[in-house]
Amino acid sequence: MQPRIVFVTMFPDAADVARDMAPSGFELAVVPAKSAEYLEAMRDAEYLVGFVDGLVDDALFEAGPNLKLIQLLSAGYDQADLSAARRAGVPLCNNGGANSTAVSEHAILLALAASRQLVRQHRTVAAGNWRGNSTPRLHEMRNRTLGIVGLGTIGKKTARLALAFGMEVIYYDIERLPEDREDALNVRFRLLRELLREADIVSEANYLQRTDWTIFFWICPARITGHVSGCRMGTEAPVSDVFAGRAGGDRQQCRRPEHAAWAPSGPTPRTRSWRRRSRTW
Repeated sequence: MQPRIVFVTMFPDAADVARDMAPSGFELAVVPAKSAEYLEAMRDAEYLVGFVDGLVDDALFEAGPNLKLIQLLSAGYDQADLSAARRAGVPLCNNGGANSTAVSEHAILLALAASRQLVRQHRTVAAGNWRGNSTPRLHEMRNRTLGIVGLGTIGKKTARLALAFGMEVIYYDIERLPEDREDALNVRFRLLRELLREADIVSEANYLQRTDWTIFFWICPARITGHVSGCRMGTEAPVSDVFAGRAGGDRQQCRRPEHAAWAPSGPTPRTRSWRRRSRTW
């Protein structure tokens, strides 16, 4: 009997890619999570692959007693019960950095869209309202300052791309790089409050815990904001309200961060706090 790999997905394209990449000598079962097919396939499965960190608990190892390895397709494993994996003696591997190029390029895309007010300009043209009349205030990226919060793999790649646009790059991270590595990347460390005062564009490149973060957003009147830190607010608001578009922005409706692209003229700087899991900084 060939060793069985269970690949969990609901997307046909991903299933086709998995079948093309499946190694010879293995049986591949492509199933949706927690379905009857999934439970049946897990009985003799030795390997589990997919965005499956939310499935890792004691019930998984009861359903798959022969598991030898769990390979996540995601970098994060925040939902996985690591204690359950340890009790079962099954290694859990993540896929850190796999999408870092795509995400860093997307960060620059959003920064460009924000600096050029691309969404607003597109809507004006699409509605037939542009006749060579006055345009909103636009900005160039060159000689602007990009502040990166979280200088991991994505943050470093974002920094390199920003430098190619002629930007100055500053960063905040809970672990500062040695000076020689800062020099090699051509970035400079700032405390978070300092970064938010100095940066024209802020790229938040670490994990967002959507359910328990509170953001005090801090934007100077002449500044631009882009990437995942997307909403300008005058008062404290739960991040769940930010994502849902319910937060109290004074002139700009808050929208989902992945669609954020505007150049606000917001309130004066206040304060901003970030909480990740059990750590506060």
